[in-house]
Amino acid sequence: MEDYNDNLGIIAVDSKEKNFKKETILSYLKMFESIIKYSISSIIAAIIDIIFFKLFLHIKIDTSNNIMYSTILARIISSIANYILSKKVAFKDKSNALKTIVKYYTLVIIQVIMSGLLVTIIYKLINISETLIKIIIDTVLFFIGYRIQRKWIFKNKNRCENN
Repeated sequence: MEDYNDNLGIIAVDSKEKNFKKETILSYLKMFESIIKYSISSIIAAIIDIIFFKLFLHIKIDTSNNIMYSTILARIISSIANYILSKKVAFKDKSNALKTIVKYYTLVIIQVIMSGLLVTIIYKLINISETLIKIIIDTVLFFIGYRIQRKWIFKNKNRCENN
């Protein structure tokens, strides 16, 4: 009879341990939910941005400022997709769209200027692929943009501020 009770104790401990692991994993996923969803929406927008950047770069709108024009036009297109995905999916924001659009496009304008200027300057300094430089610059701007969107644009008073 003792063996039976010992086995029940092991089963109970194993069951509690499995539930604890499952709850821990779920809590980590919940904690990082917005950054994961933001990353996915940003990857979609980045793909749109890079495709249109390369397209406009090949069109040669203005050869002296082609990088800046291509950056601006591509970002206008990709920012629409990014705004919708960020507001609805990543941050589940239900606040006034007009307020968030103004804040969002203020950030977009700053990021476009930073991206365009930095890509142009770095390209002139080291003369490697504009697209590669843009990907690196925009990756850095991605992390900065996430924090700004989370804290200022799509702020949610009920959200846990762990990430």
